[in-house]
Amino acid sequence: MGTNGTLVTESTLSTSPALSKELAHMGEHFVSPAGTFLFHQACDSIGVFLIHSGRLVLFLENPNGEAISERLIGPNSLLGLPAAFTSRPYSLSAKTLETCSFTLIPTGVVRSFVETSPLGPEILQILSREVSELQQILRKQTV
Repeated sequence: MGTNGTLVTESTLSTSPALSKELAHMGEHFVSPAGTFLFHQACDSIGVFLIHSGRLVLFLENPNGEAISERLIGPNSLLGLPAAFTSRPYSLSAKTLETCSFTLIPTGVVRSFVETSPLGPEILQILSREVSELQQILRKQTV
């Protein structure tokens, strides 16, 4: 269970080893301690995050700032794709639960990679899964 009683589930945002290896060299590498927000819901996108190590929670907040859905995220996950491909703010927030290392890949680099790489369709599959999961969460909140 999450800190507010919501169910925490494993993510479906994981990449293949081949995609992780390719993307790891396309951005800047960072290490953040536990409790760090990588991005906040409704903030402008700064890129896509490839998680190398550590765990974090990806969550949706209601208008009161309470987490209404949480997902546990681990290594080889790719975060921020919907914002990157729609040029809109992040639809979720991401906060580290322990020290995490990650690569921040600029949006333009990811878009170009999708258009030119044989691994591009894998990114689109991850994007599709994330959008589908978000739609399911939102439907549950309106019922």
